[in-house]
Amino acid sequence: MTVEERLEKVERELANVKPERWLLPIVALTLGGLAVVWTSTRATFAAQARAVHAHKFVLEDEKGQVRAELGMTEDAPWLFLSDEKGKRRALLSLTEDGLPGLFLCDEKGQSRVGLNLDKSGAMLSINGEKGKIRVWLRVTKGGEMLGMKDEKGQVRAALGVDKLGAGFMQLFGPDGEAIWSAPLAAPTTQPTGQ
Repeated sequence: MTVEERLEKVERELANVKPERWLLPIVALTLGGLAVVWTSTRATFAAQARAVHAHKFVLEDEKGQVRAELGMTEDAPWLFLSDEKGKRRALLSLTEDGLPGLFLCDEKGQSRVGLNLDKSGAMLSINGEKGKIRVWLRVTKGGEMLGMKDEKGQVRAALGVDKLGAGFMQLFGPDGEAIWSAPLAAPTTQPTGQ
């Protein structure tokens, strides 16, 4: 059979094909294409729905009480956690310079424990009921120090290690003057704990 004979045979067969035979494959292909488009569009919307963009989020419990807040200042993020009465009990934040701080508060909302980093090092502070630092532990390039203050904010004791590895201890009187130090070459100025 020649090519021309084959072509004539195919043309005769196509001329005898009824529209019902063509309609079914066309409908099937159209529905298949629509299903693919719908599935890919749905997957795209689902992926976009996983990200929520806002400047502040407020999380409430089943009673409508605010229990957490996540937000932004002009330059830095923060997170508050609140107790069942709505009192803020914990704060995690970054400074404008990107340095972190964590603060834990008592039932009155007063900061009682702070942990933060600054450009000179790290500090853990324990505060009295009025929110003033009473005990601190500071680690810097210049050394480590543990200090204690009285209720008036006066440093009363300091224990530390300087950057050369030498240890020292100092006790201060109510007037802020050093009353005892070891070794004798210890610094005589009061550490601030700030």
